[in-house]
Amino acid sequence: MSEDFNIEKTEGGFEVKPMEENSSFTESTWKEIKPFPMKTFQLGDEPEVIHIIKTGFPNLYILTWEDAYEMMLGKIELLSKEEIETKFKITL
Repeated sequence: MSEDFNIEKTEGGFEVKPMEENSSFTESTWKEIKPFPMKTFQLGDEPEVIHIIKTGFPNLYILTWEDAYEMMLGKIELLSKEEIETKFKITL
């Protein structure tokens, strides 16, 4: 973790704060960057969807679930391309 800031868990999220008052970190240091590729797949006609997001690491993807019943809503997995292809029969 950087010595300039600290990430603190809050109710319903997180907050990034400087470690010290005179830290060079400010909220304005965050800038939007081009997002990594994302693909979304639906399971047949079921109200179950997965979003697959490429991370900045080689062969590592974030898979997040979304379903109408909110049973798996927000479930997140870190998987390799091969694990996704084996588990979900999806070719990336």
